[in-house]
Amino acid sequence: MASTIDVGIIMGSQSDWATMKAAADILTELGVSFESRIVSAHRTPDRLYDYAKTITAGSPTEGASGWLAAPGDVAAWHQALVTLVNTDGAVRQQMGENGRANASTYFTEQALCARTLSVYQQVIAQQQTASRR
Repeated sequence: MASTIDVGIIMGSQSDWATMKAAADILTELGVSFESRIVSAHRTPDRLYDYAKTITAGSPTEGASGWLAAPGDVAAWHQALVTLVNTDGAVRQQMGENGRANASTYFTEQALCARTLSVYQQVIAQQQTASRR
């Protein structure tokens, strides 16, 4: 990604643009430079891999249940996958067990509903603020 680009919008297919255009519109409104690419992990994995190699971003952080990469940080995600593949099988098994324990704690129906409601409340508040302008 060129140094003048702050955000890369990655889509699996052109049909995703209808959804991703909203993100592009917000970035434009905020003055954030971006580029959009169709790089399907399923149909064109090499293209995604090549794109990820061009991004200069943060590194993944090692955690008890795997390697954490910031949302949207494809370079860190790529490095995390490479690291995971090259990790000892027993370590991967322990990460899986830790991940399942975390999922059962943090992804309960109640927790997911609360987070979803919070997102909707934020969107409504932003729309109300925008309509007052």
